Amino acid sequence: MGMIDRKVEIEQKVKRLGRVSVSELAEGYGVSTMTIRRDLARLEQEGLVTVEYGGAILKQRSLVEADMNQKQAEYPE
Repeated sequence: MGMIDRKVEIEQKVKRLGRVSVSELAEGYGVSTMTIRRDLARLEQEGLVTVEYGGAILKQRSLVEADMNQKQAEYPE
């Protein structure tokens, strides 16, 4: 699995669960914890998660609706 696919799956998982663990993600994807930390850092830069000790949580969003491009990226169907 490539970085982009993994990042999309991690994003979906944190949206579904509200919180993810670095160690569980690393074990689940068969990559190092450092790789997961880099993935989470990218998601944090995009404003999707807040990285905290040992994992990340879903970033609290405002009530502003996402633009159409973002919606299409999140829900391609």
